[in-house]
Amino acid sequence: MFKKKSGSISKQRLQQALGKRKAKPAAMPKPRLQASRAERQQTWVPCLLCWPPNRKAHGICMDISETGARIRNRKRMPLPPRFRFQCPRLGIDTRARLVRQDDVDIAIAFETRQNL
Repeated sequence: MFKKKSGSISKQRLQQALGKRKAKPAAMPKPRLQASRAERQQTWVPCLLCWPPNRKAHGICMDISETGARIRNRKRMPLPPRFRFQCPRLGIDTRARLVRQDDVDIAIAFETRQNL
C-alpha cells in the first residue's frame, strides 16, 4: 500500500522546491536605543533657562548629573534647541540643549560636563 521513499531527492525536485519559496531574511533582534547615563542626584532646587532676546523660563531642577538635568517648568512654553542653564544654588551656569519636552517636564543635556 505505502511505498518506501528513496533516501535521495533529485536535483531537479530540490531546485523546484527551493525556487517556489522566497528567501526570508534572517530574524534579527530589534535594536534597543539605550544610552548610557551618568549617575543622577535627586534635587529640588530652582533654576533658570535663558535664551536671546532676553527670554527666560523658571523651573525646578528635579535631578541632575554631570551630563544633563531633568527640569519641571512652571508653565508650558516652547523652548529653543539651545539655551543657557543657570542654577545658582548648585553653582552651575552653562550652555545646554533640549533633549525632550513633555508638557511641563524638560530633559536637557549640558554641552560641557559638570563637576557636581
